[in-house]
Amino acid sequence: LSGWMFLQLHLLMESSGQEFSLSQMCEELFERHGVVLSKQSLDERFNTFAVRFMRQCFNTVFAQVLGYQPETKAHPFFARVLLTDATSFQLPAHLAAFYQGNGGDNGPASIKIHQQYELLSGSVRQLEFRNGKEHDVNLLQDFDYSQVARELHLLDLGYFKCQHLVDLGQAGGYFISRYK
Repeated sequence: LSGWMFLQLHLLMESSGQEFSLSQMCEELFERHGVVLSKQSLDERFNTFAVRFMRQCFNTVFAQVLGYQPETKAHPFFARVLLTDATSFQLPAHLAAFYQGNGGDNGPASIKIHQQYELLSGSVRQLEFRNGKEHDVNLLQDFDYSQVARELHLLDLGYFKCQHLVDLGQAGGYFISRYK
């Protein structure tokens, strides 16, 4: 199973809007590529390496879609300019065990995707998938302030937390955020 086949399998599954069982995915691999895999063998490929691979594919496509060419010169003041934002959307109800929603009219399952994009290099620095009911500011719980000197953080209002902004400033970083 090559990386290209793995990526194609996921793109086909996603574009159809259907859920596929491992058996169906194995059948698809055989029909398209002549690759014979057991369900267990395919299941073992859904691991941290696959997540990194899919993220790298996302980063590559994202950069190509934007047509972004990274700066060849460093910025005279900022080491990095980071844009942090999130989006959320509803999922089918049977996925509530994985991604909890707020319930009610919003449904029992939703996902929130947090992304941190580095504007100078044109790269996705962080991409996290969390429960849809989780507040954006929770992403800051594990924030590492040791590397923020000379960084400019452009923050959506959902990430407004006074202590976070104070800590950024004390560590030599900068921020722009709407006032809550």
